[in-house]
Amino acid sequence: MAKGKNAHKQKVRHPTHVSEDEDLFEVEPLETNPTRVVVRWALGISLVTFLVYLPTVYPNIAGGDATELSFVACRFGTAHPPGYPLWTILSGLFVRLLPVGSAAYRTNVCATVCAALCNGVVFMVVEGATGKIPSAVLASGLWAFGKLVWQYAIQAEVFALNNLLCAVLLYLTGCYEKTRDCRCAYWGAFVIGLGLSNQHTIIFYVIPLLLRVIWASKGELLQAKHIARLVVAGAVGLLPYAYLPLVGGRALPGSWGELTTLDGFRKHLLREEYGTFRLFSGAEPEDTRFLLGLQHYMHSLLEQSRFVGLGLVAIGMLLVLFLPSRRCPSGFSSLFVFVVYTVSFHQMANLPIENPLHLGVMARFWLQSHLAALVLLGIGAAEVLKFFEPEPEPVSIGTAGQDGARLRKKDTLVFKGNTRRGPFSDMPCDVRVPEEVGECAPGPCVSIAPLAMQSLEIGVSSGGDEQEPKEAAKRGGTAAAGAIPAEYLKKGNAAEASRRHREALKV
Repeated sequence: MAKGKNAHKQKVRHPTHVSEDEDLFEVEPLETNPTRVVVRWALGISLVTFLVYLPTVYPNIAGGDATELSFVACRFGTAHPPGYPLWTILSGLFVRLLPVGSAAYRTNVCATVCAALCNGVVFMVVEGATGKIPSAVLASGLWAFGKLVWQYAIQAEVFALNNLLCAVLLYLTGCYEKTRDCRCAYWGAFVIGLGLSNQHTIIFYVIPLLLRVIWASKGELLQAKHIARLVVAGAVGLLPYAYLPLVGGRALPGSWGELTTLDGFRKHLLREEYGTFRLFSGAEPEDTRFLLGLQHYMHSLLEQSRFVGLGLVAIGMLLVLFLPSRRCPSGFSSLFVFVVYTVSFHQMANLPIENPLHLGVMARFWLQSHLAALVLLGIGAAEVLKFFEPEPEPVSIGTAGQDGARLRKKDTLVFKGNTRRGPFSDMPCDVRVPEEVGECAPGPCVSIAPLAMQSLEIGVSSGGDEQEPKEAAKRGGTAAAGAIPAEYLKKGNAAEASRRHREALKV
């Protein structure tokens, strides 16, 4: 690898101990796809989703809050509490830069673009959790073309943008679980700030995901330097709120709130006119319909998953609960978010949902729960699809001693860690090597497959002295071209292992 690329070399964790009672060969490694392939798929899915949505976009005002949000976007005014500054700025740019349609149509297209991008991110989240493109396509398709998601993807509402930011948070959480790259956490803090400047219900995503990342970091992110960087990143994400006092003094027709004073800004930000922790101002705070709300939500989830996906959601939940979380990045996070958001929201919601109008208002807040549920659906679908996959053929890696041999399962050490390249590096990440690799006969060599094989299969030679890769290739011994001394892998030195492997291939 060129020196220029090494400038951003990613840390690789040291080998992790594998307990004796854990059968390494019974656990199938997570298959992954090259990052560029995943990105191309995600972009293609986003484009297809946008093209499907586009003919159904409202040509003018959609009604409800969309009327007000389109109006304030045209005038760069202030919307009802908490102001939705991020949406107002973004949709205002669409009004001024998009050269087609009415102003209302342009704000509707803004939501459509956000919804299409969200679907691409949903694909990346599920693919990152399962390594299976078909299951990711299934989950993203059920998500994008469900009735509730589609309804708010074609009108000027804040929910499509909120869904996009929630999906990005899930993706960044999964990236951090796999790579332990602090830059994923910094970007996550920035996205949290953006999300809070759009819709406050994202807090029910922030709390469980924040706890999950802190737990995964094993205290690393609690160091002072990381806390300072996270705070700065989050503060930058909150900058859209500076928009409110800047335009509040203009007193434009249709704008809300007295935003030129600190007290007025606080009231607007905290939604004190409605009640900060209340969805509806026309009922008492304790007037909730928790069980009735959950009943309606489950029916909506059945519709969203086309009445066949709820079983896959249940399978995904069971897999996440009873398999190690490292096998399924974003899996536990999605389950945690699903439970926290669904329970917390229905406990706080005080809408009289016996009224169909108020039930429709409440339904739009189910989107975030559906998002986490569809990730679990993709995990369940990936497990089901395994029953239809053919058995893999054994891999021939050379000769053993004087006689030719074919590598069998019991001769292979299969890494349980995920070796997907991180989002900020070309180097493999999460290389977990059993301690047995370094405790074989004196000077063992291991034959490592090309890095393109996203799961590493390592065969330990039965030879005595350590062989250099080029010499091993010439001798035709157990350590074939690309054999790498096990000491490098035992130390977690993936960069050196990769270099030695490339040199051996030049023989």
